[in-house]
Amino acid sequence: MISHDFFTHPGTAALLAQMHPHCFKRPWDAKAFSDLLQLTGTVVHIMSIEGQPIGFTLYQTHMDEAEILTLGILPDQRGKTSGSHMVLRAINYLEDIGVRRLFLEVAETNEAALKLYRKTGFTHIGRRKGYYKGNEGPVDALVFERLIDQL
Repeated sequence: MISHDFFTHPGTAALLAQMHPHCFKRPWDAKAFSDLLQLTGTVVHIMSIEGQPIGFTLYQTHMDEAEILTLGILPDQRGKTSGSHMVLRAINYLEDIGVRRLFLEVAETNEAALKLYRKTGFTHIGRRKGYYKGNEGPVDALVFERLIDQL
């Protein structure tokens, strides 16, 4: 059974810090997550299968806009539509609270993430030169936007 939970409690930052290194080469620590979770408008969404966390989305909302700060799926769960489910669940939630535009940045070299975001309706709207540190030097971030339909 797949569950999607939106919550923040004292153990959330530690859980995210435990999962993040499995998803990214430059992981965030528990303090970074704790600091973000204390900000007004920060929302975390954790996806679990049979009670075991497999992915997370952390985003910041402000008025009618939001930004995905980080989204990670554990390696053994990639390629199984978990990422699409995470993004679409977040979009549904954001629509319910009145968000009209969702933004994110992704390394231009992250083909899997680029495919996911294009598949879930994001449009490339900009570039940040040298935003990420890659193994071969600076890597540009591509800025994406997704308009959220309002009923």
